[in-house]
Amino acid sequence: MSADDKRNIELEALQSLLDSHGGDADRWPALARERFGGLIASDDAARMLVAEARALDAVLMRAPTVSDARRRALADRIVAAAKAAEPPASIPVQDRVVDLAAERRLRAAPPLPQQRSVWQAAGMLAASLIAGIVIGVSGMGSSLGDLTSLFNDTDTLTATLSLAVDGPDEDVL
Repeated sequence: MSADDKRNIELEALQSLLDSHGGDADRWPALARERFGGLIASDDAARMLVAEARALDAVLMRAPTVSDARRRALADRIVAAAKAAEPPASIPVQDRVVDLAAERRLRAAPPLPQQRSVWQAAGMLAASLIAGIVIGVSGMGSSLGDLTSLFNDTDTLTATLSLAVDGPDEDVL
């Protein structure tokens, strides 16, 4: 393993420590302080990681805190909701577990699409068949060939699309 590989591994470990404990080394375990002290002292990238973690710590320290009254009110609402949804006494205590994730998935799941009957699908196929026959018999199919040759020329296609999108150009008129 090269020195760069070892350095990168140490930087990743330092980043993991910073994610867990923040940028203040006093909050780090003693072994981590010993392990990373030399790296931080000698490596610019390590110092940058610590500086970023300290900046995040400073922002988090300025964030507003939730008052005790709001915490108690939230706890009271949770308890009240749990009591209101209490299962019947006939269900044993060990079976009184609510699968909140399953309920959340049910509420978030999109409604199932309505299934079309076989007759609706057959009707759509029949309508497309009739439309194809009408186009073929009326000779409109040959004019479609003219359109495809028109669009094979990219300059013509570009001009046609720009007219359709932008309208006629003043310079062209």
